[in-house]
Amino acid sequence: MMLRELVSGMKGVSIIGPGEVDITSIEYDSRRVRDGALFVAITGLRTDGRRFAQDAVMSGAAAVASESVEGLPEKVALLEVPNSRRFMAQASARITGYPDKDMNIIGITGTNGKTTVTYLLEKILTSSGKKAGVIGTTGFFDGKSWKTLSHTTPESPDLWNMLKSLRGSGVEALAIEVSSHAIALERSWGLDVDVAVFTNLTQDHLDFHEGMDDYKETKFRLFSQMKSDAVAVINIDDEVGAEFASRIEDNEVLTYSIRSNEADLWIETEDSSLAGSHLVIHYQGLALPVFLHLPGEHNVTNLAAASLAALASGVGPEHVKQGTQSLACVPGRMEPVPNDKGFFILVDYAHTPDALRHLIRAARSLAKGKVITLFGCGGDRDKGKRAKMGRIAARLSDFIFVTSDNPRTEDRQKIIEDILEGIDKKEKK
Repeated sequence: MMLRELVSGMKGVSIIGPGEVDITSIEYDSRRVRDGALFVAITGLRTDGRRFAQDAVMSGAAAVASESVEGLPEKVALLEVPNSRRFMAQASARITGYPDKDMNIIGITGTNGKTTVTYLLEKILTSSGKKAGVIGTTGFFDGKSWKTLSHTTPESPDLWNMLKSLRGSGVEALAIEVSSHAIALERSWGLDVDVAVFTNLTQDHLDFHEGMDDYKETKFRLFSQMKSDAVAVINIDDEVGAEFASRIEDNEVLTYSIRSNEADLWIETEDSSLAGSHLVIHYQGLALPVFLHLPGEHNVTNLAAASLAALASGVGPEHVKQGTQSLACVPGRMEPVPNDKGFFILVDYAHTPDALRHLIRAARSLAKGKVITLFGCGGDRDKGKRAKMGRIAARLSDFIFVTSDNPRTEDRQKIIEDILEGIDKKEKK
């Protein structure tokens, strides 16, 4: 695509130099640049992409885009753009031919539950006869196989290339996790979401966001930027969810709950164990019995989100039931570890205070014996939640073992000490 055509109609974008150069790809990493690439020099959290512009040109970049062209190589076409990340998303969508327009896209945001909701949706959508894909924490699923990802929601050039690949392989529907980082950093800007789901909001990522209000408002942007015919699916058991439902004015809002029969969809629990739950989904006068293999009350809420999103996308109730019952487990989400020792071992990705609380309470309510918790906190992430997680684990478990979880650049012992700050001395051993 010619550079002039690529940027045509984009507000505030100026071409300095030749506009009739052929652009073959969009890149943000100079190490990935090949002949014909447009290199977008992003001013990041830790470095300025303009430092690598010369490397990009030497590798074959046909043009360089930046919010300031001062000091950039003059031997190629330069683009001065008002917002490099938003421009990168716009250009990526355009050069790949807007593949998101050809799929039913369900975007899920919130602190906890996003991954499980995408797995449930994939099974439900597949049961309805659609070829479904997933993009999220555990990777990229194209309907046949999984590939790992470095981010929950990829950078925009990677995201739109994945969407193009999905469209090419015949995927009709996509369940995608939309993280707060992705929204704040414009990775998902312009994504043509048909159904936007909100799960919940609890403390997380305060190493990135200025505070809980900033975190909340970042999540809300997914809904404030929806197209006019998109549907919002909101958890009204969550305080922030109830607020969001009242604030969304220009789109249809559907609500779900496991507490209130006033929601558009609510789920009644008949029986539960560590093997799963016997449930009844109530929706528009329908009472649909279903068995959910995923244990815990929080997974009932996740099913409510997935079920309502699927129904809002035109999937029939029978496929909601069939898809739900076909999902045996989700990797790292109360995932059972088989053993012959006579006790349950569950592996869970819980990395926020609220997620850990839900996890241990679920185990406590379903276990017949003692609950032993082994957990840690990640390095270079929100330190304010470490003591809180220690306190929750100590108060809700019979025994706990404290370790670290991916310390990154931090000292492992310091992470453990931060966790232990939340545990009473009499509880330590």
